[in-house]
Amino acid sequence: MVNEIIENYKDDGFELVADIKYPADVSNVDTEAQKLKAANADAIFHASYIGDFTQFVKKYKELNIVPKAVLSYCGGYQDPQFVINLGKDADYFGGPNATTSALFGKMEDLKLINDIYKEKAGADIDGPTLEEFASAMVIAEAIDKAGTTEAEKVQKVLKTEEFYAPYFVSGKIQFGEDGQNKYSASVITQIQEGIYEAVWPEDNQTKEPIPAFPDWSER
Repeated sequence: MVNEIIENYKDDGFELVADIKYPADVSNVDTEAQKLKAANADAIFHASYIGDFTQFVKKYKELNIVPKAVLSYCGGYQDPQFVINLGKDADYFGGPNATTSALFGKMEDLKLINDIYKEKAGADIDGPTLEEFASAMVIAEAIDKAGTTEAEKVQKVLKTEEFYAPYFVSGKIQFGEDGQNKYSASVITQIQEGIYEAVWPEDNQTKEPIPAFPDWSER
C-alpha cells in the first residue's frame, strides 16, 4: 500500500527511504529499529499493534531516533494502553482516531454516548468501540428504513442511503461502491501531556498540533 500511495507525493519531494516489515507477533524489534535509525527518515508511518508499537517507542528512546513526525494508522496507537505503557514517552506521537475524550466537550451527542458507556464500562469510550457502536446503529437504521429484516432490502438501503452519525466528526455515514464509508469518521490526534488531542481538521481541533518531534534528551 505504501508503494502505491508514495507515487502521489513524489512531485512534492517525498521519497520512500525504508519499507520495514515484521511479524504481527514480533517479540523483539531491535533489528527493525536499527533499520529505521539507518534510514534516518523524516517521517515514520506505523501499522502496528499495541505490543510492537510499545517496543518501537522504547527503542526510539534508547537509540535516540528523532524523526520530524511519527504517525500511526493502526490500533496500537489508538489503544489507551499506549499512554499507560509509556507515560510521557507517548507524547508527540499522532494518528487518526474515531474519537477522543478531548472531543466530549465539543460534541454533545458523543458526550451522551460516552456517559452511558462509561457508567457500564468504567472507562471512556475509545475509537474502535465507537466504530462498533456505529455499525450497530447503522444496521438498526437500515432495518428501520427498509421496514423489514429481509436481507436484500436491507442491503439496498445500506448501499444507497445516508445515515445520521452525530457521534462522528463527519456527522454522517454513507457507503460507496467499494463498500467503504465515503466520509472520514476520524480526526487526526496527537498525544499531548498524555491526552489524545484532536489537532485536525481545524473545525474539531482541541489543541494546536506540535509539529516538531523533540529530541529525547529534551523531554
